[in-house]
Amino acid sequence: QTRQVYQFGGHGGFPWSETGSLVFLDVNKVPGSIRPFSAELSHDLTTSMIERGGFLGPPFDDYISAHWEEDRFLLLDGDPTTVFVHYPMINIYSSPGVRRWYTVPMFFDLGAPFPVERIRIHVRPDHPENLIREYRLWVNDGSEETKNEFGDPIWTLLKQETDNLKAVVDLDIEPQIVRHIYLRPWETGQTWEISELEAFGQGFVPTASFVSEPIDLGATASLGRIWWQGQRDPGAKILIQTRSGHDPDPVLYWRKTGIGEIGRASCRE
Repeated sequence: QTRQVYQFGGHGGFPWSETGSLVFLDVNKVPGSIRPFSAELSHDLTTSMIERGGFLGPPFDDYISAHWEEDRFLLLDGDPTTVFVHYPMINIYSSPGVRRWYTVPMFFDLGAPFPVERIRIHVRPDHPENLIREYRLWVNDGSEETKNEFGDPIWTLLKQETDNLKAVVDLDIEPQIVRHIYLRPWETGQTWEISELEAFGQGFVPTASFVSEPIDLGATASLGRIWWQGQRDPGAKILIQTRSGHDPDPVLYWRKTGIGEIGRASCRE
C-alpha cells in the first residue's frame, strides 16, 4: 500500500524530455521511447541539424558576407531553387592598388556525430555557371580526441578541387563518423552559389545518454526493483546507473580524517 512507482517514458510515464537531459537521443522516432539519433541514406542530415542544436556559420568573424545572415539557412531547406549567392568581394584592408579577393568559409555542425558516406553540393539547375571552381572540404567527428589544445577541431581533408566543372558535386566518401563539415571556396574573384549542401549516411551515433532529474521521495525510503524494457541490437551496449542526492559532482565529498580538521577526499569508482 505504501509502494510508489516512478516510470519514465512508455505508456503513462513521465515524458523523457521533461524529466532529464538528453544527449544525442531521439524522443519522436518511437513514441514513448528514447533511441540514439540515426541516419538513413534517404535523409539529408543538414535539413534537421538546427533542430538537434546544430549550427551553420562562418568559422571566423571576419569572413561574413552582406547576404550571409539573411540567406545562409537557404542551404538547409531542402529546396534546390533557394540559394545563397556569394558575389566577388574585395578586402578593403589590402595595400593601395592591390585587389585581394576573399570568400566565405562555411562551418556546418550536424548537431551530433553521424556515420556519413556521401556529401553533395548543389547550385540551382538553371544557374550552372555559378558553380564553385575551387574549394577545399574538411570533416571532423566532434570528439574531444580530435580537438587541439585550444578546443578547435582538427580537420581531415576530404577533397581539394582546383578545377571543378560540375554543377552538382557528389562525393562518395569512406564511411566515417562526422559531426562538423568545413567548406572553403577559394578566392577566385568569381560569383558562386550553393542551393543545398547535403550529407547522407546510415546507422546510429556512437553514444547517447539520458540523465534524469533527482526524484524527491519526500523522506527516507527503500528502493525496490529497477527495470527497463526495450530493444538492443547485437553488439550494442546499455549502461544503467543510479545514485542518491543531487550533488553535481558526486565523486567529491567531505569526511572526518581524524587528523586535525575535516579534510576533502575523492571517491573513485
